[in-house]
Amino acid sequence: MGLADLLLGSFIYNAHTTASYALWACVPLVTRRGTAFAGRVAASLLTALDLPELVTEDLESYEALALALAKEPPRLHAIREKLKSNRQSAPLFDTASTTRHIEAAYEEMRARRLRGEAPGGLRRRIAVVSLLCGVDRGGGVRRVLLGSGKVAGGNAGLGLGDCSL
Repeated sequence: MGLADLLLGSFIYNAHTTASYALWACVPLVTRRGTAFAGRVAASLLTALDLPELVTEDLESYEALALALAKEPPRLHAIREKLKSNRQSAPLFDTASTTRHIEAAYEEMRARRLRGEAPGGLRRRIAVVSLLCGVDRGGGVRRVLLGSGKVAGGNAGLGLGDCSL
């Protein structure tokens, strides 16, 4: 995949795993932000890598950006170099850190449960969107762990709430 110059994301259903693979291989991705989850994944990945300039909001700007990058090799090269640099420093591909934060969140959730406290109030930095549902064996209540990615210097949120499956 690293031999490609540019990946064009599909719409209405964006590239998900393919986008991750391409970005890891330092292949820039142009996407159009959708309105539903399935249409926003690629934009989230690019934002997490500090590449919002590759996210477009409409078909005209999507086409214009794709053509501009194809016709301007120096501009495409600069974006590829930024991607290469950000890939090493952005939290998106920092699996070890993400694992530590998720484990710490699980430990805190369990401690809150053992203290009889209500769910909520957890704040952790997690680089990727997480949605984990499971059965709380103590009371048979299903719970959901929701995480949101780091955005432009902001903090990520992590919380525990009820999940109806």
